[in-house]
Amino acid sequence: MVIQGDNLRTRICLVPKDDGEKFDVTLNYSIKDYMGNIYLIKKETFLVEEQMSFEEDFDTEHLPLGDYIVGLELTYSEEIVTSSAHFKVIKPEILADVWIMIATIGLIVVLIIVVYLGRNKEWK
Repeated sequence: MVIQGDNLRTRICLVPKDDGEKFDVTLNYSIKDYMGNIYLIKKETFLVEEQMSFEEDFDTEHLPLGDYIVGLELTYSEEIVTSSAHFKVIKPEILADVWIMIATIGLIVVLIIVVYLGRNKEWK
C-alpha cells in the first residue's frame, strides 16, 4: 500500500552476462490500473558493465485511489524480460481513521469495564 502523494519505490538489480561483455539495456516502466488505463510510461537506457542496483521512485500524487500494477520490461540484445508488482493507493486520512477507530473502541471497552465494576461494587 502506498499513501496517495507518497513515492512508490522500486528496486532494480542488473547483472551482466557471464562472458563479461558490456551491453545496453532499455528499461520500460509502466503503471496501469486493472482496467488497462495507463498512468505512467518511462523509458531509460543503461550500459551494463558490472552488476548494478538502484531504486526508482514514482510519484503517486496524481493516481486515483485504487489498485495498480507497476511493470518493468527490460530489453537487451534480442531478449525481453518482464516483471510486475501489485500496489494499492490509499487516501492519506485512512491511517488517522484507523487510529481514531482503535482509540474509540478502547474508550468504549474502558467505559464498559468501569460500569461493570461499578455495578458489581453496588451489589456487594
